[in-house]
Amino acid sequence: VVALLALSALMQRMVRVPVGQALSFANAIAEGDLDSRIESSSEDEMGQLIAALSTMQSNLKTSIENDRRVAAESLRIKLALDSSGTATTVSDADNRLIYMNSAASELFRLMEPAWQAENPSFSVDSLIGRRLSELFPHGELREIYRQQLKENRQLDGEVAGRHLRLNTGPVYDADNTYKGRVTQWCDLTEQLDREARE
Repeated sequence: VVALLALSALMQRMVRVPVGQALSFANAIAEGDLDSRIESSSEDEMGQLIAALSTMQSNLKTSIENDRRVAAESLRIKLALDSSGTATTVSDADNRLIYMNSAASELFRLMEPAWQAENPSFSVDSLIGRRLSELFPHGELREIYRQQLKENRQLDGEVAGRHLRLNTGPVYDADNTYKGRVTQWCDLTEQLDREARE
């Protein structure tokens, strides 16, 4: 009987300790601790569970580091665009505006009265989320901004009383999936007016 009790206690300890370790490792991961060392001292099912937790911890850490790297790169790009003196917009695959820098906002506010003459409710403050094609009069420019852009293009035209040159290019992800377009808006109005007077 004593031997059976001792064996039972030993078996419980052999199970309880690895289970406790696995729970401790899992709780650490759940709390965001991805640097603790996870090692298995056995090759049984409990050891395999701990090894799986170690793999999960490593994969999570790699994924988070990659996400942070991408976020940092995106922030650097945004800061560069924000500080650019060239009016720049980015639209998504549905040609909806998702970004405009301060130079673009300033240009659009200059053009706002002309847009409001045709649409009194128009506001630069509500442009994000709208289709870029809506900014153009009926014609070639509107049609081009309704479609998926396949290559870099330079487009000239009159929009809201301004003579614009649009340098636009498609944006693709690593899988070559179309994600939208970036457009630089160059206002040539004053330049063309000067040339016309000369």
